[in-house]
Amino acid sequence: MAGYTHKRGPKYSWRNFDAQEALHNLRELPAQLKLRPNSGKLWLDTLFLLFLAAIQFAILPDIFGRFIYVDLLTPWLIINFVQQPPWRATFLLFVGAMAWETHSVAPAGLYICAYWIMANVLHHVKDTLSWRHSTPWLVSFLCGELWIVLFECFVSFTLKESVVANLEFILVQIGRVILSVGFGMMVCQYWLNLMSAEARK
Repeated sequence: MAGYTHKRGPKYSWRNFDAQEALHNLRELPAQLKLRPNSGKLWLDTLFLLFLAAIQFAILPDIFGRFIYVDLLTPWLIINFVQQPPWRATFLLFVGAMAWETHSVAPAGLYICAYWIMANVLHHVKDTLSWRHSTPWLVSFLCGELWIVLFECFVSFTLKESVVANLEFILVQIGRVILSVGFGMMVCQYWLNLMSAEARK
């Protein structure tokens, strides 16, 4: 009987351990599914990026129409370019660029090229900047959004496509830059707080 009890003891404890671990993972699931860049899991980062693309291209145009344009993908990708390893950032770059390509009448490869240049610039300068301060984030979001807007305009004018640079077009682009930078600054607060806490330790 003693031997029988000894055999079943570890087995019963192992089952309890599995149940406790599963319960712990289940409790942490809402925190893991919190919408943010660089979640630590590539499949989750990809899912979040596609979710933002669906909001940007399918929901926001129906709400705001053609007078207000919000670019959610560019600031989201900028955070990933800064925080992610190069191979993950490159994968997310292509996912985000393909989302643009499938919902845009711009020439094929425009957004892949624009994001590729942006990612390489950030990769080479990110180690020289202090990302626990808001200024590098603000400048990165502003320059990144301006780069996408100017790149779109340059390619469109070069190909002599019908882009009318009237007052309405200019105001829409200015609003796009302001809203995108504001969205980026809101999202990056998690990283600002995290890095500031680490610096104080």
